[in-house]
Amino acid sequence: MKRNASLVVLAALAIALAGCSKQSQTAGFPKNNDLGVVEVSSGKQSSYTLADGRACTITPTVLPGGDVSLATRIDETNGSTKTLVFQASSDGRAYTFAFDKSTIITVALRK
Repeated sequence: MKRNASLVVLAALAIALAGCSKQSQTAGFPKNNDLGVVEVSSGKQSSYTLADGRACTITPTVLPGGDVSLATRIDETNGSTKTLVFQASSDGRAYTFAFDKSTIITVALRK
């Protein structure tokens, strides 16, 4: 009986210690670059500096029906560029886009 009680205590201790390990919940998530409100005028570029120092240029194009196409270019620190086009409504709500695995952009569009 004494031996069984020791095994139970040892097993409970092992389970308790295994459950105490902590892992970062946000280690794999990129930083959100909230650019705030972007005034939309078809073809008028706006430039921003992202949290990690890269340059971001957004060129909006107003589409029929009121949606907006955002040609988004990020100038990397090594001299290369990445471009992606997003589409959103210009209703003032915030929209969040995953540009790539390390860049999330949030914008609110207003005409």
